[in-house]
Amino acid sequence: SVVLNQGGAAQGNQQLVVYSDYNNGDQANGLRIEANVFRQQTIAAADAGTTWVFEFDAKHGDLVPNSTAFAFLKTLDPLSGFATTNFLQIATTSISADWNHYSVSLPIIAALSGQLIQYGFSATATAYTASGTFYDNVSFAPVTAVPEPGAFTMLLMGFGVIGFMVRRAAPRA
Repeated sequence: SVVLNQGGAAQGNQQLVVYSDYNNGDQANGLRIEANVFRQQTIAAADAGTTWVFEFDAKHGDLVPNSTAFAFLKTLDPLSGFATTNFLQIATTSISADWNHYSVSLPIIAALSGQLIQYGFSATATAYTASGTFYDNVSFAPVTAVPEPGAFTMLLMGFGVIGFMVRRAAPRA
């Protein structure tokens, strides 16, 4: 759901609140009902070598004990019956009532090509207990890794340092 005026200056007037599915009648039967709000995309072969970062601001809502909440970043392999191949979580059940920034990242390797990557939020409750957590400033983007200098580059840098030292040590005329 979208709510108004739960944010600070960095969040603006509208925020996302994620909570369990209260329309599910099994809440009354004592079953734990989990609601997931997420986006997904397919990992391309060209994504290998990047790191995908899921960032967001969050604060405690009306969530009470026995309800849980977390943010997640996961990958699923459609060739293996949608088996989960990565599942990274940030627990948001007991976070502060003040806005804080959170992030989770996943390095993409070639073996993940063709898999689905999902990022989002989960809330679980039973017996219609409150389970809301506020989220804002959600972002999901790749960050290209800075390559380590190669051996040749390191060798050239070493010669440069030696040359500088020799020049400084040479007597001046």
